[in-house]
Amino acid sequence: MPRAFWVFGLVLLSCQPGKRRGGQEDFVLPPASAESESSAAPSAAVLDARVAVRALSSVELDPLEARERACDDASLAQAAPSEASRVLTTRFAEARPEAKALLPMSVTERLELPQLPLLESALSGVHGPEASTRALARAAELRQSRFIGVFHVTRFGMPRWIWRLDRKKPEWVPGHLETWLALHDAQSGERLCQTRIWIENDTKDAPLTRRLRADVRDRLTAELGRALETETPTALRRLSHTLSLPAKKPALVSSL
Repeated sequence: MPRAFWVFGLVLLSCQPGKRRGGQEDFVLPPASAESESSAAPSAAVLDARVAVRALSSVELDPLEARERACDDASLAQAAPSEASRVLTTRFAEARPEAKALLPMSVTERLELPQLPLLESALSGVHGPEASTRALARAAELRQSRFIGVFHVTRFGMPRWIWRLDRKKPEWVPGHLETWLALHDAQSGERLCQTRIWIENDTKDAPLTRRLRADVRDRLTAELGRALETETPTALRRLSHTLSLPAKKPALVSSL
């Protein structure tokens, strides 16, 4: 037998799994099995939570009727007998006739609870196991919520730094936000009641220096969001005495 074929045969034997060489078993990576592949698939709980989150974020809402209307607490209690089911999930809806720009996150982030896109992302596991565990707990709470509190935004104006020709110094035009907090059925989207909320900046102490105007504008815009958060419990009490807002929770993803 030619030497080349003899050497090639030895190489093939040395590469076979389970063969001993020098008294030790060769290390061979096991082939991928169906079981190992399925272990990376989302659990049934995660899939169920994703369905709940997507259903809640995609529910079709009744259009806004811009007039004060209180809720019927007896009907609410009958539809949602448990305390957990009467905790609102809150979100924003655009109701401006000609919205030229999206609402800044600094206005919405305090009341967009929970942030549904981030929750779904955390459920997928991309932010790590701790975030996924928190997201599962949040999703469980969402499934119990019977109603959605929707902030229908009808007017919004950013604070503006201006200098009028007939004035000796510049001034700030206050930012403003008009929104109607409406209660919707989380399953059908039916609008049950609503109340108006009006927020406006207090700019009398805002710095007028030109080089600071971008920072001041951002701060005043964020103050609109904080003021809306402060006013929301009062507005909810005008609607109902049986419903409650969700408690503040740790961030799903601490790094974001």
